[in-house]
Amino acid sequence: MAIIITNGTDYVMFMERITKIFIYQMERKHGNSFKWKITYWLLNRMV
Repeated sequence: MAIIITNGTDYVMFMERITKIFIYQMERKHGNSFKWKITYWLLNRMV
């Protein structure tokens, strides 16, 4: 599968999508741990 990125906006949208998928997977795995809550907050601030 090839991903063609035509401009910077597409790249940003792609990276946001990947980050949100990662956050979702980690949230399911780590749930209510305090370290996860801090990491989740930091990742959401970056996106």
